[in-house]
Amino acid sequence: MGLTSQKGIRRIVKADWNGQELFFKPGNRNFLSGNINLGTDDYSMKGGPYTRAVYAGDSGINAASPFDITGTNVFDIELSIQGGKSLRMLPIGETTQASVRSDWPAPSFQGGFLPVSQNLGENGFDAEWEISYLSRSIPLVWVSGGDNEAGGISFQRELFGVDFFKPLDHYALNERAVKYAILFLIIPFLTLFFLEVFSRRSIHPAQYLLSGLANIIFYLLLLSISEHIAFSFAYLIAACAITGMMMLYARSLLETWARSAYMGLVMSLLYLILYLTLNAEDWALLIGSIAAFVICAVVMFLTRKLDWKSLNIKTDK
Repeated sequence: MGLTSQKGIRRIVKADWNGQELFFKPGNRNFLSGNINLGTDDYSMKGGPYTRAVYAGDSGINAASPFDITGTNVFDIELSIQGGKSLRMLPIGETTQASVRSDWPAPSFQGGFLPVSQNLGENGFDAEWEISYLSRSIPLVWVSGGDNEAGGISFQRELFGVDFFKPLDHYALNERAVKYAILFLIIPFLTLFFLEVFSRRSIHPAQYLLSGLANIIFYLLLLSISEHIAFSFAYLIAACAITGMMMLYARSLLETWARSAYMGLVMSLLYLILYLTLNAEDWALLIGSIAAFVICAVVMFLTRKLDWKSLNIKTDK
């Protein structure tokens, strides 16, 4: 059995061949002859390039199997492993049945065959595969160095298994937050613009620039604080700090707490929407698109009576 690393093997729970118990030893005996370089995608065997079928070298475990050349061979093994980023299996039996149970909450099934059944939950997952030899291109029997190998059988596309997908950590959440930065820079600018128009007070472009700089600092605060405490608390601290600063700045520009409260309300709603979007892996696109639609509708409603030539609000007569 070829492994990229055998350090993750905790114990062999069960291993038998045709009802006889197998005793494994460290090291890997290649079932394909030739020189296979571990860690490369191709190897040369008897003068030709072939897709890597198994991991070779000393990394792995092996056992002498009582192979019955006249009848059916049934192989059953149950391993308890830990660590690792992925698990791959190669279906070389007439019927290959595999079952994986793990406490990892975020699996990503990969390879040429998907599970016939799967059960996902917060505490882990169960998955089962059942693969017939008719659904793959690997023959039931081949001779090392024979015509089958000379034809260059591709074992790589027949591999199946699971990647242990890493859930969103604080770095991934920060990266996703930056992707929405443009939208969350435009909205505060629009809010200041509307407050300027409705209050009939002039706001200098430098003051718009400072408000944009404050919103950029939010992402720096979020990243630096989330490296020391939980992301949710870091997000709350950064959002409250920037919202409070923008409210005070709007108060100094507009000279009324009522109008500055609008800025605080807009910033609070924006950060709430952003937080929900970051944590909704499956609904992020839907939440983002609905938020963009609502924002566009609000802007259109507020500017329906705006005279863009003179930037004055038209009144109904």
